[in-house]
Amino acid sequence: MENLEPNENLETAAGLRARQLAALSHHLIKLAETEKAALARRLHDDLGGCLTVISLDLLVVAEHLRQTEPDLALRLQRAIAAIKDAVTLKRHIIDALRPSMLDSLGLSACLTDHALEFQKRTGIQITTDICNDFDSIHADSAIDIFRIAEESFLNVERHADARRIWISLQPRDGGARLLIEDDGVGIASEVMNMPESRGMIGMRERMALNGGSLKIFQRHHGSGTAVEALFPLSR
Repeated sequence: MENLEPNENLETAAGLRARQLAALSHHLIKLAETEKAALARRLHDDLGGCLTVISLDLLVVAEHLRQTEPDLALRLQRAIAAIKDAVTLKRHIIDALRPSMLDSLGLSACLTDHALEFQKRTGIQITTDICNDFDSIHADSAIDIFRIAEESFLNVERHADARRIWISLQPRDGGARLLIEDDGVGIASEVMNMPESRGMIGMRERMALNGGSLKIFQRHHGSGTAVEALFPLSR
């Protein structure tokens, strides 16, 4: 009788290795979000405070020099304008690290605002159907839902050549169903499965971390791509 023990050992080792890699991937996702949130807070509190103090001091000095040293006052006004630009840049960096609106106003407002900003920046028209029942869900679930939507929008911008996007967040079977559709050319299957498609891999890892499911498919009622993420929210 043939001995299958070596094959069984290989399968056991492969399964263990796969579970270890999945656990490592989930740990890195959580660690990255924690570090992003911490950095966002430091930028807001420390850098924001420094820029405010510098701007106020320069305003006082510029006002004193306005009559006696108009050239210097003009230089200070330009410096103040540059600081205002830096404050705006700081805000954009903070929102990229951890959207402040997610913690202050909730998931629905954050997704709606992100959709409006994306539409303004890209010119792609976005229709939203976002339920506000999820504003009190666990912070980890909220950021994961937001990241899936954020990555889906980026994929549309990079690959789809779309004119419209539809985003829906609605209750489904005690959890949340996020659906994002576009009217573009679609994403080829080989692109979705390429090893360097880190965005796709990250989306799938986030869904695995949440115990949910992710489907990417061609829209049934026209051209384009649909991304459907089902999040259980029992935790």
